[in-house]
Amino acid sequence: MDHPMYYVILLGLVIVVFTQFFMRKDSKKSKASGSMDEFEKSVGMFAAELEEQNEALVKLFADSKRESDLKLAHLAGKLELMEKHNHELAQELSHLKLVLNERRFEASIAPTIVMESQRQVVASVEVVPESIPEPEADPLIKARYPDIFELYEQGKSVEYIAKKLGKNKGEVNLILMLSRQEEAAR
Repeated sequence: MDHPMYYVILLGLVIVVFTQFFMRKDSKKSKASGSMDEFEKSVGMFAAELEEQNEALVKLFADSKRESDLKLAHLAGKLELMEKHNHELAQELSHLKLVLNERRFEASIAPTIVMESQRQVVASVEVVPESIPEPEADPLIKARYPDIFELYEQGKSVEYIAKKLGKNKGEVNLILMLSRQEEAAR
């Protein structure tokens, strides 16, 4: 009994019962046959009013349902569009991650390529031994960057070492790679 239509019908039935009850009292008093005709007319008018109200409620419910269906369809369309947009953004993000990883890889390899080309240039230049002084620093990479190798031997990651020492990850990777090459050459 949650619908207003049921309340209207119930109210109408209560009115009919009360009207009939009062009409019986009046008919016993007056015993007039005209009162019965009036009762039938009033009940007929009441039934017509109930029918009109019922039709108005049915129309109101139908309009409400149509509006809610339109809103639901509109929202479903928006949701589909947002899901499509989300999928496109996810694909673009994946593409950007790939590009970023490629550039990081190229950036970590670039210093090695530059150093290799510098070695080739130095090797192709004729060097006069008297003109080049002996380096005073220790030629080993490990001796020049003891803090990096100390942390690396403790099992710390390249990211941690770079952050701790304020260096670039590519630089730390390059130093570690050169150290490995230096050890392999010995």
